[in-house]
Amino acid sequence: MFGVLAGVATAAFAVAVRPRGGTGVLVDWDDVRSAARAHLDQPATSGTVLAAAEKRYRAMAGKLEKPLLDFVGRLPVGVQMARFEAVDREGWLDLNLAILRRVIDPVLEEWAKKAHLPGEDLRRWLILHEMTHAWQFAAHPWLRADMEQSIRMLLGSTTKKAPTAARIAAFAGVLPAQWRVMRRMQGTMSLVEGYSNLVMNELGARLLPGFERIEEAYRARSSSKSILELLIWKLSGLDLKLQQYRLGEAFAKAIYDAHGMEVLNLAWQGPQTMPRLEELSKPEAWYRRVARA
Repeated sequence: MFGVLAGVATAAFAVAVRPRGGTGVLVDWDDVRSAARAHLDQPATSGTVLAAAEKRYRAMAGKLEKPLLDFVGRLPVGVQMARFEAVDREGWLDLNLAILRRVIDPVLEEWAKKAHLPGEDLRRWLILHEMTHAWQFAAHPWLRADMEQSIRMLLGSTTKKAPTAARIAAFAGVLPAQWRVMRRMQGTMSLVEGYSNLVMNELGARLLPGFERIEEAYRARSSSKSILELLIWKLSGLDLKLQQYRLGEAFAKAIYDAHGMEVLNLAWQGPQTMPRLEELSKPEAWYRRVARA
């Protein structure tokens, strides 16, 4: 369930943040739903099939309810067990979106309100980041293919066809081949995110009147997390994602400031010109390897 919600959360900010005149809502949930459904590879299940499944589930639950309650204890007076509902993949998606919306909307609107942020500029600021992602993959078709191939390689090494010891080692990331692929993917993803942040901030500073307020509020929010928030970030892995953003952005800005966008864009020529993981903290090492060559 957490994985599904995390995936939908990513999709929400990747495809659905856009300016909408006169509204304070930062995420257009109709767009989120449409974009997510477009990725479903199966047609919607017919109402007849769902109704039949629902009837069957409820019949099963009806026979199991008494022995269950006899074992765990009676319900309070006036309270009944929830009835089963059958949903297809679209229905499951909608359920998760509803949960996510109840969590995200109050947070986004509260942050914008407390920081007195200009709503339209905030939306445009976010859009710059996501539009840059769209450009990265549209202008460089090798990027998607390379990432998909890397993921297939990692997953393939954990299938049942491989010996048990090899599958465990591959899953833990200790085999040399898998380790090299994971490190290369980390370097690529760090640049993908960091480059988008660079564009968001460089263009945002030029195009958005409220950019300084947005940037100040973002930095303040990022540096003032409570102990509980920090724990959640650690447990969910979001802190690793944030490190990707920071490391990749520092690399991109260092190359941009020293050599310009044309040199930084050499990274998009292919997998061999992407910064290696160790080069992210040593931008000039990447420059010597790629730009001078």
